Amino acid sequence: MAFVFTGKTAAQRGSRIQRLEQAARAYFAGTRHRGEEFTAVDYHQAVPVVVTELERIAADPARGRGRVAQARAR
Repeated sequence: MAFVFTGKTAAQRGSRIQRLEQAARAYFAGTRHRGEEFTAVDYHQAVPVVVTELERIAADPARGRGRVAQARAR
């Protein structure tokens, strides 16, 4: 699944991406196992999600057909 955001300013795009991240956090947070000291998530049926900005795709000479870079943790 891909979310491609656009907006007049980088701040608008960043705000939209941040709202999506906050809304999705509960779904990807993991659950504590009873009686254990760790949390774990079963990704067996996970759907890959890509989030980017239309402006980044347009600025890329490969127009989004290039290599995918690893996301940086926030």
